[in-house]
Amino acid sequence: MPDPRPDDRQIENEDLKPDRPGRPPRPATEPDGAKGSSNSGQTAADPATGRPNP
Repeated sequence: MPDPRPDDRQIENEDLKPDRPGRPPRPATEPDGAKGSSNSGQTAADPATGRPNP
């Protein structure tokens, strides 16, 4: 029988789950100041949107 799951939320994706029953899961958002971080301007198109870079 496999070992029981630990209660400390240290394993894969456990930190994405709500910390208490009835709470929403943690949103999948980028940290503050990360807007546009996926677009370095060195590609032909923005990887996040697919729009051509100027």
